Amino acid sequence: MQFDLKKSRLDILIIIGFAVLSLLYCYPQLQGKKLRQDDNIHWQCMAHEGMAYHESTGKDVLWSNSMFGGMPTFTSYVGATVTNYAIYIQEFLQSVGKPAYFFFIAMVCFYLLASL
Repeated sequence: MQFDLKKSRLDILIIIGFAVLSLLYCYPQLQGKKLRQDDNIHWQCMAHEGMAYHESTGKDVLWSNSMFGGMPTFTSYVGATVTNYAIYIQEFLQSVGKPAYFFFIAMVCFYLLASL
C-alpha cells in the first residue's frame, strides 16, 4: 500500500470542511445559546447519592436506595477514576462544544465509512 499525498490532502481538506460546516450549522451555539438538556439534570439528581457517599468515604457505592426503591449505581455514577484515552479525545472535542462536535463526529464517521 502506497501513501498518496494528493488523496491525504483531499481527506484533510474534507475534514476541515466538515469542521467549518458543523460550526456554521450550529451557529447559535457560538452565540452562547444552549439546549435545555433535561437528561443531564436528571443524571445529576440520580447520581447525587453516590457522589456524596464517594466524597465522604472514598469508596464506591454499588446500590442506591433512593432511585426506584433500589437500583445499581453503576448505571448512573462510578467514582473510581479510569485511564481511558477516549475521555481525552472527548474533552478536546468538547472544547468546541455540543452539539457542533456531535455533528462533526457524525460527518467524519460517515465519510470514513463511505470511503471504504
